[in-house]
Amino acid sequence: MSEVTATNERKSRSDALRNHELILQTARRLFDADGVGSVTMSAIAEAAQIGKGTLYRHFPDKSELLFALIQHESQSLDAAVSERIQSGEPAVDTLHWFVDQALDYALRNNSLLCEATNHAAGASLRHQSRVWWRDILSCEFVAAGVAPDEASYAADTVYMMLDAHTLYFQLNQLGYDVASIRRNLHTLVDRIRA
Repeated sequence: MSEVTATNERKSRSDALRNHELILQTARRLFDADGVGSVTMSAIAEAAQIGKGTLYRHFPDKSELLFALIQHESQSLDAAVSERIQSGEPAVDTLHWFVDQALDYALRNNSLLCEATNHAAGASLRHQSRVWWRDILSCEFVAAGVAPDEASYAADTVYMMLDAHTLYFQLNQLGYDVASIRRNLHTLVDRIRA
């Protein structure tokens, strides 16, 4: 391969990575400002000042873009969870810490998570962190003294209370505030352990 060809390929990959990040940042900014449901792929391309072809090469449809944003947003939480688990903190403390972290993440990304499941059936199930978070909850419940055959159901129960649609319903239909949701999640964890 010639030096010119190699340089052009590196430049092309660099441009692709830059465009990918630009699309994610632009989409997030527009979604935060105007709401996920009202932002079109055309609006994202226009705001990012890229061609529609470039946008669709990176993300064939809006559900793929939403899924990529969810993955992008969850990376720092996933890293923090891994670090916390390896720290050797007591399981009970880790359960409560995890509930706080997952709740903050779900609230911060609620519109993305809700729209992703509306846009592509099962998109939330494709979200790798979902399975991982459930497994973490289950393992931490066992470590905190919950019987193994009950820990899985306990993890499902807590996880469902952290689901984006559940939180949306609680906040917007039932009128719960974030502080009461947080307090009741911690109470639920404590009662499961009792």
